[in-house]
Formats: sequence, structure tokens, C-alpha cells
Amino acid sequence: MESSNNQLSLSQAIRMYYSDHGLPGYPDYKACNRREAFKSLNLAVIEEQIVDANQPIS
Repeated sequence: MESSNNQLSLSQAIRMYYSDHGLPGYPDYKACNRREAFKSLNLAVIEEQIVDANQPIS
């Protein structure tokens, strides 16, 4: 499978996430910072998304 140079494959993103450098443009998004990243989540938004996702599709 070919990918163009301006696209990031999933395997590349995972490799970067678990590296010391983190994701491009988001150096704080890396595996060793998961606990701090979790603290910055807005739980009210997540709860709303869960409720919305559980609504029947009409």
C-alpha cells in the first residue's frame, strides 16, 4: 500500500505516540503523558457524546 508524503499512517501515528517526541505539532500527546492528558479532558463533553451515541438512528 502506498501513502503520499503528506498523509500519516496509523502505524506512524502510533509509533510517534509511543516515542519520546510525541505527535507532530502536539509534543505533549505521548504515552508517558497519558495521565496528565486525561486530567485535561472535559468529562461533561464526554458524557454528552456517550448519551448522543446511544440514541437510536432514525
